[in-house]
Amino acid sequence: MAPTLLISDNAELGLLTTAAVGMAAALAPAVSARANRAHERKMVQSTRLYEQRRSTYQDLGVFLERARLRLYRFVPLLQAEFDAPRLPSGDEWADLQARAAVNGSGEVQARFAAYRDAEMSFYAVASTITAMPDANVAEDQIDAYRQQADETKMAAYAALDAVEEAMRDELASL
Repeated sequence: MAPTLLISDNAELGLLTTAAVGMAAALAPAVSARANRAHERKMVQSTRLYEQRRSTYQDLGVFLERARLRLYRFVPLLQAEFDAPRLPSGDEWADLQARAAVNGSGEVQARFAAYRDAEMSFYAVASTITAMPDANVAEDQIDAYRQQADETKMAAYAALDAVEEAMRDELASL
């Protein structure tokens, strides 16, 4: 048989109630302080992550805008880039890639990889076009490759926009 609590009078009930309220009053600040410390730790971590990603994404954004200008200013048939911004040096590129790998989200990394693939597709078609005049290729074939170059350039622009959108959305959500 389970034990039962027998309260014989109001005095005992009052003592039990007072004891329960006293225990709650004593424990409430400790529980509240622990919850506040956990919340503060989470806020510090979130702030640190935001700052790391903001810095990385800002540098990645500069790279992407340079890449956008290079795409815009590249004329395949002339094999020229008019006033195109400089590419990052090997060390700058390695630093940016490392920071993006460590600080960037998986979504931003995936979209950046998709952009790089789209950019490489454009430059592959563009390099084919630049070799055509020397190979005495028919004008209709050159036109077909120009169309393909335009399509791959638009795909690269769209992929570039997707990376920037992912970075903006992510920073806004942190």
